[in-house]
Amino acid sequence: PDPDPGDAGADSAAEDAAPGVDAAPATEPHIVFLAPADDGPVAVTSIAYARLASVRVEGLGPGATATLRSRLWGYRGWARFVADAEGTIDASRDAPEDGTYAGVEPEGLVWSMALESDETGEGFDVAFDLEQEGVVVASATLERRPLDDGLVREDVRDDGLVGVLFRPVTPGPHPAVLVLGGSEGGIPELSAAFEASFGIVALGLGYFGAEGLPSGLTDIPLETFGTALDWLARRPEVDPDRIAVVGGSRGGELALQIAALYPEVAATIAEVPSGVRWGSAGQPDRAAWTLGGEPLPYLDGDAWDQVTTEWLPNDDRGVRASPAYLAILAEAPPEEIAAATIEIEHATGPVLLVGGADDGLWPSCTLAEIALN
Repeated sequence: PDPDPGDAGADSAAEDAAPGVDAAPATEPHIVFLAPADDGPVAVTSIAYARLASVRVEGLGPGATATLRSRLWGYRGWARFVADAEGTIDASRDAPEDGTYAGVEPEGLVWSMALESDETGEGFDVAFDLEQEGVVVASATLERRPLDDGLVREDVRDDGLVGVLFRPVTPGPHPAVLVLGGSEGGIPELSAAFEASFGIVALGLGYFGAEGLPSGLTDIPLETFGTALDWLARRPEVDPDRIAVVGGSRGGELALQIAALYPEVAATIAEVPSGVRWGSAGQPDRAAWTLGGEPLPYLDGDAWDQVTTEWLPNDDRGVRASPAYLAILAEAPPEEIAAATIEIEHATGPVLLVGGADDGLWPSCTLAEIALN
């Protein structure tokens, strides 16, 4: 479950700050988290997802060997270091002797974590332990919150649009991004906040499943997204020549469709997308998208009985629909696939496709390759 965006980012920088890195060293080993700043690294206990933070250990003996271990839910990482002459280890400076990553990587202990158990949890805080000779001598937790300090949030109810805007406090002009959710519906607030943390104006746009919008992903007019692009381009803090689109799953399919239709899209990120159009979520015999009031061609078939459900480790029910999508692709006549294929070759900006090889919901790598080809 996502953290509550309403509470996120409320801590001030002063509340987040930990004792400075140049304070008198403690007699006992301890862990400090460092974030880059204009005047040099600053110690923190809380940081936004989009911000970099590295791990530093102080209070060790000169040349001492110690192991840092990281954990988030059932994911684990580790790295063994040798302290310098001052008894410190700094992940932004030092390469580990051994571990789940190699080389100097400030956040290596985070991104190199591997799944070791079915343990689940809430939030994305990362816990760290410092071990010497198999004994934990220090522990600390880095809070990772979705919202960055210094963002302005605005509800959007203009020109028939329903969404939320996050923007930097500085005047700009800034690049902007139209952020799209998938078949879950609603307004992608958390995703928009994440994008805005990079200094980007981010419009999280709902297109169904929110107040004032259709209840389902059925007959959604693509003109809505042209209106959203125009609305962003008119914002005084936005550079109209640098507006991108990002979406995941059905939102990735939609992002490709928008890029194919609107040449003003400067760049597109399609996460676990489809290069072909599919029907309405829940009503596969209805179109998901319309243009000029007419439904756009989409793929459908008789393989939906191959969709199965599975219990996930956190006791939620998961849906495995990839076999059905693959069967429909295999059975569809070439002319039907061609008619349903998104004309992404018309996009004027670069396109990034990100798929998951073990995607059980739909075969996103196979579907992304259709767009790639």
